[in-house]
Amino acid sequence: MDKEKYSKAFKEVYMILKSVGKEVQEKIPTSLLYFIEENMDKDYFFMLDDSIPLEEQSFMDETLGIISLIWRDYLCIAEEREKIKKEDEKNFKEIQNQIEKERREKYNPDDIFKNKATIQQDQQVQNDVALIQVKENSFTKFLKKLKYILHIN
Repeated sequence: MDKEKYSKAFKEVYMILKSVGKEVQEKIPTSLLYFIEENMDKDYFFMLDDSIPLEEQSFMDETLGIISLIWRDYLCIAEEREKIKKEDEKNFKEIQNQIEKERREKYNPDDIFKNKATIQQDQQVQNDVALIQVKENSFTKFLKKLKYILHIN
């Protein structure tokens, strides 16, 4: 996690919670509000634009994530909370399956031994090739001896 990003996101969350009113703030545990206030970037300048609806303003992705968690855990009704949790679990499983699929393609356990067998075969071929004797014909032998006698490299 990027601590700087999250401290800025906490500042945005803090400003959003300040703008929504006391009745919403009372539903959120004071320990969470205190945590947000303590961990926000106090030097980061962020202002909400009152002329634009809250849904249309641009926020950091981290801010939206924190707000969605606060909404899910403290502000929405029980039926909606269960629906959101089920949807989150479904999304999590899909992401987990996708990661597992990518890992399986990259590190396929079925191909591990196939690759080893291929490597061993390649090494055997190299060894076989290295043991092959190159036979020189009589003309090349004669040229080599002549070069040796005449001191030609």
